[in-house]
Amino acid sequence: MRRLLSIRVTTWPTKVALALLLGGVLGEVVVGQGLRLLHVDHDVIGIVGVLFDLAVVLYCSRVFRGRGETRDSARRLGQMTATARSSRGLGVLFAVIAGFGILGFLFLELIGRARVDVVGDVAGLVLWLALAVLYLRSGALLRSREAGDPHPDAADSPPPAKGLATP
Repeated sequence: MRRLLSIRVTTWPTKVALALLLGGVLGEVVVGQGLRLLHVDHDVIGIVGVLFDLAVVLYCSRVFRGRGETRDSARRLGQMTATARSSRGLGVLFAVIAGFGILGFLFLELIGRARVDVVGDVAGLVLWLALAVLYLRSGALLRSREAGDPHPDAADSPPPAKGLATP
């Protein structure tokens, strides 16, 4: 069975263009402005925007290819990048962004200038935290695979054979 939109992106300019096209143009202009034209509540637009951004990141992690990956090979579920180093680096980056978001919330609360758009901001913070967890988990899985661990994740290991007794 063929996949819909079976593409693989390997060059950096194409990766940046695809991410900007999907996230910026399609996400903000079409979805965001379309919901505003329909007079949808501001909080709902914020949550839909965050969910759309998460979908774009997950889609891009499936179609982007790193050095050494073939165009036709499918990535394992949970693998966000080609190497453990890049997964860990992006995971730390997203965790730092989330940390700055938390510090920003605390600072604005401390000086008494908390913003009104709390739902959208919290949804965005949850997005950054979710991305940090996904990429850090991917880095851990890839590191164990690169180290030669035969069973880095229980989900990737085959089920035990039935009817065979082990001494």
